[in-house]
Amino acid sequence: MSKKAVIFLLGTLLAGGAVIAQEGGPQEAITPEADTIGQEKRTDNFISDARRSIEAREALAARGGKDNVPGLQALIKAVGVTLPDPAFVEKSEQKEEIRELFIRDVALRLALLGHRPNELRSRQSDANALVQAAAASVRGNATLEQEMRLADTVVFARIVEADLSDVRDDGFRSTLSVEVLRASKGAQAGDIVQIRQASGRDGDRAHFIGYDLIAPAGTEILLVGSKAAYRDGRPGRAASADFVEPTIPMFIVEDGKLRGESPKFAGQALPF
Repeated sequence: MSKKAVIFLLGTLLAGGAVIAQEGGPQEAITPEADTIGQEKRTDNFISDARRSIEAREALAARGGKDNVPGLQALIKAVGVTLPDPAFVEKSEQKEEIRELFIRDVALRLALLGHRPNELRSRQSDANALVQAAAASVRGNATLEQEMRLADTVVFARIVEADLSDVRDDGFRSTLSVEVLRASKGAQAGDIVQIRQASGRDGDRAHFIGYDLIAPAGTEILLVGSKAAYRDGRPGRAASADFVEPTIPMFIVEDGKLRGESPKFAGQALPF
């Protein structure tokens, strides 16, 4: 069966529709019993992949003896967040594992953005909002205000220089230098902030990655980013480097509104 047919079948089954697909020859039927076994296997594969990814990032977060993830997990459970409840997952053991992985992922989001359990406990009024923001960010439905709350650097700035061949040992290829016009946090007006991006030139090869921002000097932008994410995000990054890594795609600001390739938040007013 072709990949296209498999995708069609999966979508049909999850929607509760027919389970018959035709592909050039005899019709192929999937019985409810066979589909249940197939769904359990796909869920097991998802859980295995997610667990490997999370364990690798937990090891990264624990570098230098700074393992804040367990404490953050306990805080998340105490605060309480809406846990995943996928309707197509029937086995209770699989649902519980997905929920536990979600909590670990939220804790990692907080840890790799520089949030520490002791600091959050000392600011109890902020702890709940931060935990809910991190959970929403992991789910992919965070508001712009929630993403700004998680970040340590939020500025309205003007591009002054783009070095598209600044390859270092940090996995990035370019540095965008911006002058801060107004700051919500992490800088002051007049500061120069340097932003690392994966897009750029590496020798004779040019790379463009995702929603990286490539724009000329003079362009005004909104940066929501994190020095902690850059510092702790991957091996090889210098702990003393004062670079910022965007935590959501950067937006060009025109007439006080956000414009960018990512549809999320585009069209919203500059928030400060």
